[in-house]
Formats: sequence, structure tokens, C-alpha cells
Amino acid sequence: MLPVSEVENLFLLPSVANAILDYDSHDVEEKAVRLSKLKADLFAEAARPDIQSAIVVEHCRRRIDRALKIVSFEDVEDEGELGVQLTSRIASINVAALAKEIRDAINKAISDDDIPALLRVYDRKSHVVATAAHLRGVRKDVFAAWAVRAIKDPKKPGLRDAIKEVVPAINAASVATS
Repeated sequence: MLPVSEVENLFLLPSVANAILDYDSHDVEEKAVRLSKLKADLFAEAARPDIQSAIVVEHCRRRIDRALKIVSFEDVEDEGELGVQLTSRIASINVAALAKEIRDAINKAISDDDIPALLRVYDRKSHVVATAAHLRGVRKDVFAAWAVRAIKDPKKPGLRDAIKEVVPAINAASVATS
């Protein structure tokens, strides 16, 4: 499982963000300034009530979708029983508890100054890519194209290595059980 909620979030993990800055050979002071700005921007956005609500709703949607996809009604023999079982399954999904869990995770990550914890629940792709692009001082589309080239660059493996360090290894056994 990824250590972040969206693959784009990998670019904002501290080790990967550092590798992005290392790619461009930024000195220690410049790296500190850019990383500080990244953190401030990310936490300020995540602290906004409207953004938190959007994140919470999206997480709840995904969890509800996942919960309903694993429901099996194979043993149901008539429409009345099907309706009862469906209503029961839906009633067992506690949206308020899910929402509180996600909102609490966001607020704890902010109060703990914990970027990786925030990125486990933060799913604002457009903002994430824009923030990562600011590390290099470029537009989102330019950053996306650069990232593909940089990851493949055989002469500068730092970014690729940083991503490999935070992404779990995939093996045949783990793929077969997913």
C-alpha cells in the first residue's frame, strides 16, 4: 500500500521533495527556504474548512463505495430480503465516524507538523502538483513532464531512488493476493 493517498503526493514527502531540490543542485539554505514554503503552503491549504470538507466527503465516498463493492447478495432469494439486506448494509456505514476520523487525521497532522501523515489523507491532486512544481519554480505541466524525464535519468538517479525508498516493493505474491 502506498504511504500516501494519491500517487502525486509522493513528490511532497520530505525525502522526495529533497531529492527534487538536489536534482537542481540547490544549496542548503535555498532548500530550507523552499521546503519551508512547501510545508506552509500545504498546511495552510489543508487547514481551510472548505478544503477539509472536500477531502472528508471524498474519503467518505471512497469508503462507502469500497464497502458496498464487497457486499455479496448471492444467498438472497427474493426482492424483499434483498431490500432488507441492502438497507442493513447501508445503515452499518457510519458516515459521521468516517468523517471525524479523516478530519481528526488532517488536524493532527497539521498540529504535529507531520507532512507524511497529512499526505496519507490529503487528496487535492491539483494543489499537490502545483506545490511540487513550486519546488522547481515552474508550472504544473512543465513539472509533470520534467518529473517523468528526471525519474528516468540514468545520470541522476536521486529522485528515482527517493521514490523507490518510500514506495513498497511489488512482488508476485503481493499482486496475487490483492
